[in-house]
Amino acid sequence: MSLIAMLVPDFPTDEKRYPWFIKFHPTSEWAAEHYCNGNWLFNWKPMIGECPEGPDRSRDYMLSLNGFPLFSQKFRAIIEAKFPESMQFLPVSYGSSMFQNHDTFIGQILHSVSALDRQHSKVDFDDWTPRDNGTYGLQYPFHLKRDIASNYPIFRIPEDPVHIFVRQDLRELIEQHKLTGFRFDFNVPLH
Repeated sequence: MSLIAMLVPDFPTDEKRYPWFIKFHPTSEWAAEHYCNGNWLFNWKPMIGECPEGPDRSRDYMLSLNGFPLFSQKFRAIIEAKFPESMQFLPVSYGSSMFQNHDTFIGQILHSVSALDRQHSKVDFDDWTPRDNGTYGLQYPFHLKRDIASNYPIFRIPEDPVHIFVRQDLRELIEQHKLTGFRFDFNVPLH
């Protein structure tokens, strides 16, 4: 098994097998200034989301329709017990006429790590000029530096802060506790 894996959501579906998403209405200012930057957030105002009518189909890990990573209270308890300085859990709520869920959190990953191995990674048009938002057009797979990436149980890379990476020990905890919604992409070459 690989020492590092990319976290991939296993999207929930409704009874007709249609995607079941939660949608939030955050301010674009918050999303642009605070999300994915690896910083602890203060003065958080819980967001209220919308989901389809019917029963709660949430999982221990999901992506909202806005792209926010959502984690359950069960996942939060595991992280806070084993890796307390790795994530901040920002409370959100959502529901339908059948339920109200107050045990879900946006996961603010607190490690934004410059672990990208540029020597082995490829970018679109072989152009390493950063975009206006500081990211790059990285091509799959992402090659990482083993000596840096292996220091963090869960992290993002600033060159592409959308993807979440987990170390083997956290992956094993997720599997051991049979948490739902998690899949792992092991094609993360380390150098």
